Amino acid sequence: MYAKMVYNFVFTLSLDNIPGVGSYNLLRDHHGPITELNRTRSLNRLDQSGRTYKDIGYRLTDNNEMPGHIESLHMKLKEAQDQIKSLDIFLTGANKQKDILEKEYKVLEQKLSSCNKNLKELESEKNKLNKAISELQKENTDLESKRASAEHESHAISALLEKEKNIVKNLHRECSSLQSYVCKLQNEGKEIESEKIKLTKTISKLENTKANLEKDRDAISSCLNEEKERSKKECATLMSTITQLQREGKVYEEEKNKMDKTIQELVTINASLEKTKDIIATQLEDEKEKAERHGAEFLKEKVRLNDIIALLRTESLALKNQLTNSVQECQVLSMQLNEKNVKYLEMKSTISRLDEEVAYLENTKASLEMERDSISSSMMEEREKFHNECSVLTSSILELQTTVTNYEGKNNVLNKTVLELQSKNAYLENDMNIISSQLDAERVKSAKKNFELKSTISALQEESQAEKDHWKATISELQNDTIELKEKLDYSMQECQTVLSQVHKERESLNSYKLENSQMKSISLNKQKEIADLKAEIRNLANTLAESEYIRNDLEKGKNVLSSCLADEREQFKKECSIFNSSVAELTQKLEHSENERSNMNQTIQELKTKIVQLEKDKEALSSQLEENDQMERLTKEAIKNMGHQNQRRKVKYAETLKKIAPVMATPELDSSKLTQTPGKPRIPFKGNKRLSECMCPVCLSILLQPVTFPCNHSLCLKCYRQTVEKANLSCPVCRKRFSVWARKAAIEKKIINMEKWKEIQEAFPEKVRRRLEDSQESLKEDEEDIFEA
Repeated sequence: MYAKMVYNFVFTLSLDNIPGVGSYNLLRDHHGPITELNRTRSLNRLDQSGRTYKDIGYRLTDNNEMPGHIESLHMKLKEAQDQIKSLDIFLTGANKQKDILEKEYKVLEQKLSSCNKNLKELESEKNKLNKAISELQKENTDLESKRASAEHESHAISALLEKEKNIVKNLHRECSSLQSYVCKLQNEGKEIESEKIKLTKTISKLENTKANLEKDRDAISSCLNEEKERSKKECATLMSTITQLQREGKVYEEEKNKMDKTIQELVTINASLEKTKDIIATQLEDEKEKAERHGAEFLKEKVRLNDIIALLRTESLALKNQLTNSVQECQVLSMQLNEKNVKYLEMKSTISRLDEEVAYLENTKASLEMERDSISSSMMEEREKFHNECSVLTSSILELQTTVTNYEGKNNVLNKTVLELQSKNAYLENDMNIISSQLDAERVKSAKKNFELKSTISALQEESQAEKDHWKATISELQNDTIELKEKLDYSMQECQTVLSQVHKERESLNSYKLENSQMKSISLNKQKEIADLKAEIRNLANTLAESEYIRNDLEKGKNVLSSCLADEREQFKKECSIFNSSVAELTQKLEHSENERSNMNQTIQELKTKIVQLEKDKEALSSQLEENDQMERLTKEAIKNMGHQNQRRKVKYAETLKKIAPVMATPELDSSKLTQTPGKPRIPFKGNKRLSECMCPVCLSILLQPVTFPCNHSLCLKCYRQTVEKANLSCPVCRKRFSVWARKAAIEKKIINMEKWKEIQEAFPEKVRRRLEDSQESLKEDEEDIFEA
């Protein structure tokens, strides 16, 4: 009974020394007992050191004078109960045991007077305790294995944290490099804008040149149309003159027939007069012979005139054919000009398409720059947030690395696109220079050709006008001749009538006949003069025909020159079209390539946006978790404050109970010298109690393995010390004093382990050291297996 009371009393004392309740600030865990909170949530929370509330063990801080064996039992009970509390299934049982223990504590307070009577019952309870200890040892081994696995997980988490810190540092460096690169890109963007302005200027110049060419083309087309209309008018006038000549020839033939009839009548009259006039017959016959000669000559001249008219008709037909050919050639030229116009329109459309594509590329550049600015701003905001939340955003850092690599790839793609655009701009500038030079050459050629055409047209117009004037003069002369002939015919009719009258009168007198003979001679002289005039007119007509042939040859030469020039222009235009088509094909290929790159950029930007959304979600979840952790810390601080008062009360009660138990412990029955070690009953050394408490690690709450002593005389296991160093927490977990200088010095001198204390612990507690070493080896094997499986 007395042993049971002591056990319960020591158990209550050990509850006072639980980390977070009595020994606050031992493990940097600002958390207290969780009696009124939801235990399942609080026990599964991770504190800053990577350990759960379930992994926190109990330890003794007060220097009790209880037997060492009972103290070790109580320590094992504490560890077992703490680790049992780590299991969510046994939380309710632990709470019930607490209530039972509190009730028993009250019963013990009531039964302190009967402690002397219950000493005999302690021996029977010791056997029970030994059995319970054996069971607890088994459970302890299981729990220690679990604790080792938890420690391994904490090591892995600490290693990951260090890696993430290194990653964050690398990210800062990369961010600085990205900032410099963004500055470079901005400078390049300015250069691209200046080049764009230059391109717009060159395009405006080309448009002006196009407008000038179109104006020249319109002027040439208008001139050609005017020339066509003039040629058509001239052809119409020539046709009208030819028809008039034909009509006049018909009238002349009719008048000739009338003259023949009149001559026949005169012949009949002369035959009748011959009968009556024998004397005058010979003279009349002579005169008739002369008249016949003159008539034959006149007929020959008529035949010649008819031949000349036929030649003129053939020449007019040839001229008609030449005019038709010239009209056809003009039509061909108009068709070629229309084709050139179509090609110029196609050139305009292609240039407009190129302008649209350039504008589209500029818009895509602007959108990419806006997206790049937005991405850079978002990256800056994320950097600031990373500075504040480096300890929380561990998983997001890996994703950011991938985004940074993608962003570098995009930057490389952008650099490539910028270089390609620069090359395109250079190529376009070369094309523009070539086109401008070709346009200048074409302008010069077209000016020369226009000048030649104008000169030839003016010469042709002058020649045609001269020919028109000449033909008009000849027609007017012919009309005058016809009028004179009509007058002469009328006059000859009158003469014939006079001759008839004279014949009647000649019978009376020959004087009148002589007079008539003299008149006939004068008339014959006038006719001879008229025939000479007709010969001169025929000669003039022959000269005009020679001149027309010379003009026709000149026209043929001009046509040949024009055809050769047109052929050269066609070849040059074909070459220019082929060059332009090749350039257009290359530009289309480059535009397709740029569109593919732009689609890839859009896809990567969308992926980045999705990743940013995921990161924001993760941040929100982590912020909610941090808020919950803050609430839990507040609640635990309040609970710690409440438990502080309870601890003070319990310490007062503990002092009172020690005063009461002191006479009982001083009895000779409980003297350590008289106690003997019996089989099944371990030795209880009272003097080793303080030594064991000093040899316990405050972090893992087990015996020290390879102890490391700080300048503040607190010790840790080498494994626990490495964990604190890996967490960048260079302060003592007991007194919170910094030891960074000492750690550097010890690392340089390689004197971290306190070998004297380690030897003392091995000599004092060899079995515990051996067990601890075995457990550590098993945990190392399990860690290696876990790593191999991973």
